[in-house]
Amino acid sequence: MKRVSVTIMLLLALLLTACGGHRAPEPAEEAELPTVKVWKTVPVEAQEPEEVPVDTPEKAPEEQETENEQKAAGAGQSSGSGGSSSSGNSSGGGSDSDAPAARNGYTYYVKVNTRANVVTVYTADENGRFTVPVKAMICSTGLETPQNTTCSLYGGSRWYWLHLVHGVCGQYASQIRGDILFHSVPYTEWRDKGSLQYEEFDKLGTTASAGCVRLQVIDAIWIFNNYYDIQAVEFYSSSDPGPLGKPYAPKISGNKACRNWDPTDPDSANPWRNQTILVDVGNYIGLTESAARSAVQSDGLTVGSVEYTYSETAAAGTVISQSLAPGEQVKQETAITLTVSQGPAPADPEEPVEPGDPGDPEDPGDPEDPGDPEDPGDPEDPGDPEDPGDPEEPGDPEDPGDPEDPGDPEDPGDPEDPGQPEEPGDPEEP
Repeated sequence: MKRVSVTIMLLLALLLTACGGHRAPEPAEEAELPTVKVWKTVPVEAQEPEEVPVDTPEKAPEEQETENEQKAAGAGQSSGSGGSSSSGNSSGGGSDSDAPAARNGYTYYVKVNTRANVVTVYTADENGRFTVPVKAMICSTGLETPQNTTCSLYGGSRWYWLHLVHGVCGQYASQIRGDILFHSVPYTEWRDKGSLQYEEFDKLGTTASAGCVRLQVIDAIWIFNNYYDIQAVEFYSSSDPGPLGKPYAPKISGNKACRNWDPTDPDSANPWRNQTILVDVGNYIGLTESAARSAVQSDGLTVGSVEYTYSETAAAGTVISQSLAPGEQVKQETAITLTVSQGPAPADPEEPVEPGDPGDPEDPGDPEDPGDPEDPGDPEDPGDPEDPGDPEEPGDPEDPGDPEDPGDPEDPGDPEDPGQPEEPGDPEEP
């Protein structure tokens, strides 16, 4: 019996040992979407992530390998998580000759202005340099956002939804380098588009992230779709928002019915699709024309037209009036007319003095009678030859008249004027 008992105990011990080596399986957490690594992106519609096929390359493996090698050769320094380098024009400005040259297979170059919180997308000009701005996006960067550096996206990845730090999630995440990403404003619930952190959305345009570049959903989708056509992402800092200005993002916290959704999300379930977004008109008077244009855009309006007029008080180039009153609420994208000063009006030129009538060159006039300076007379009227003059004017006593003209027999003349005495005869005549 002892031997049987020992045998039974040994068998029990072996069974217990075998059971102890395998723990019961725990419930599996919901898996994240797989990393997307494709070379040609699929346009994103308002679809759930699992419905969009993005993990199948559009090209055959041989063709894809050749394209990958070409892009890798042109990408410069790179790493599996999105390499970085200090090359490029980190100031965000400079002449066209300083702009990065487009490399084979790339269409876009992206600049992130960390001070103004604006993303500007460039494409190549006719000389093959990225100087043509095509799109601007409002964003939020953070203290950990790269500064004055350029990152290649070669080898990077994208996700429709991604778990972020602090227990939140983001839509349309595109890797820049390491854990620095482009993505939407955070959501509190995984794959729930109605759980947007609306207070964070209202911070777009300011420094608010942990280090990633936050975007409106519509802009995050653009980066996501064009990810593999972007040559590099350059980070720089400037008070100038860039050639396309700083775009507008509405403040949504006050709309309780819709604020849990990003207003730009193209999903058909987005409640903002049935809403009219109102914006406040700013005061642009006194700003320069360029500054006013940028402010109008930032306020969600558009510049309909610009009129110019002279002003004795406003400096040339500054706004002196606007068609919408400051503080007025209007629909987003409403057009506004700005009136800009041209400075004081120029003085009127003096009218030229007419030279006057030179007179008759054959009639020099009486040198002792200058005439009436205010009445030069009519040079074309020599007088009336049938007008003998004034009968009360006796004439000139030194002028005896015409001896062959005996005068008018009916006019005996003036009795007080005996006329000329008769001449005496010649004494030699008998």
